[in-house]
Amino acid sequence: NELGKRLQKETGRDDVEHLNKILEWRNIACLVGVLTMWISPNPITVLALSTWTYSSWTMIAHHTCHGGYNRVDAGKYNSRGFAIGSIPKRITDWCDWMLPEAWNVEHNRLHHYHLGEPLDPDLVERNLSFLRDMKIPMSIKYGAVGALMPIWKWFYYAPNTFKELQIAKFKSEKKAFPEGLRPFEAVTLRTMFFPENEAQKKMNEVVQPTLFATKVMAPFFLTRFVLLPLPLLFLQGPFFAHAVVNLILADLLTNIHGFLALLSLRPFARNRVYHMYRKTYSNA
Repeated sequence: NELGKRLQKETGRDDVEHLNKILEWRNIACLVGVLTMWISPNPITVLALSTWTYSSWTMIAHHTCHGGYNRVDAGKYNSRGFAIGSIPKRITDWCDWMLPEAWNVEHNRLHHYHLGEPLDPDLVERNLSFLRDMKIPMSIKYGAVGALMPIWKWFYYAPNTFKELQIAKFKSEKKAFPEGLRPFEAVTLRTMFFPENEAQKKMNEVVQPTLFATKVMAPFFLTRFVLLPLPLLFLQGPFFAHAVVNLILADLLTNIHGFLALLSLRPFARNRVYHMYRKTYSNA
């Protein structure tokens, strides 16, 4: 359309300068957090480390993986190779709980191309239907959502994005899915490692919990919470412990930050997206 063509023509040096400015602020947050993480847990360190992780995902990786810088000379910030292909590239480009290849499938392909439809893996109305249907007080339901906020990326999002990658691989390789598989059901760490029914066990045949733990979770866990603070272990004093606590608190905070950021988008699209979801199901 005309708007898309006009925006493509306007892409240029200003976009690269904006990216570099975001990178500079992200790197400043990283330096402040890493250089002070040996101190007793404190809000400055935690906020800096949290901002480092949050901006790496939402302001840099998100725009890059969507191809926002593909038409300009932005170095490695190109969707065709950013953070994918090897563990070193993931660590140096964008290391988070989610596997970048899995996030590209789940978010870029499925979520944006099927927004608010049954094929949208981020369909909140469906993914939280179990909680909505529980016969428990509303205050407990709100409490459950609050408890999910600081852990949602590694408890829900990382497993669910990897599920979509594995399903896409099964389809591309023309493999038969296990009988009784429910591909639209969300996967969490609980359903993966403590399946409660046959459908969840069938999903594990596709997701492969051991592969998920080693390929998806381990690189971020080891580099962020073990290798990064490891030099402090050789110094006398509680510096290593301080660093680990600061890193954990920062991860909890950035998860809350990300959850609230996504939640803030809901009021703007709630009516249109929700009715699309309802209409799609009613016409199925």
